Amino acid sequence: MSWLPIIVIGLCLGSFATVLAARVSVGESVVAPRSACRSCNTQLRWFELIPVVSYLILGGRCRTCGVRIGIAYPCIEVATMALFWFAWWYAGPTFVGLALAGLAVIGPPLTYIDLREQRLPNALTGAGFLWMIG
Repeated sequence: MSWLPIIVIGLCLGSFATVLAARVSVGESVVAPRSACRSCNTQLRWFELIPVVSYLILGGRCRTCGVRIGIAYPCIEVATMALFWFAWWYAGPTFVGLALAGLAVIGPPLTYIDLREQRLPNALTGAGFLWMIG
C-alpha cells in the first residue's frame, strides 16, 4: 500500500488545523470568510493554499504585500500530517484509528495556541472531548 494518499490527506487536514490555530483563539469562524492575508486582507487563491508547498514556493511571504508568514503554519501542517500518518499506521481504518486521526487534527492547533497564549480554547478542547466519547 502506498503512503502517499495518507500523507496528502494528512497535509490537507493540517491546512485545516492552521485555520483552527489562527481563528479559534480569537473567536472567528473556521468556515467563513475564506482564507486571506492577515496583513493586506487579500483573499488567498487556491494555489496559495497548498499545504507546505505554497509556503516554500512563496518563500514564506504573502504574494501580494510581501509580509512574512509565520513558520508556525507549515509546522502545524507537517505535525498534523505526521500524527495522522501515525494514527493510520498504528490502527488503520478502525474506530481507534478514527479517534486518533481526530486528535491529530486538533492536537497541533491546541499546542500552538497553548504555547502562544497559555490557554486552551473551549471550542477545541470541548470538540476533542466530544470526539473521544462519541
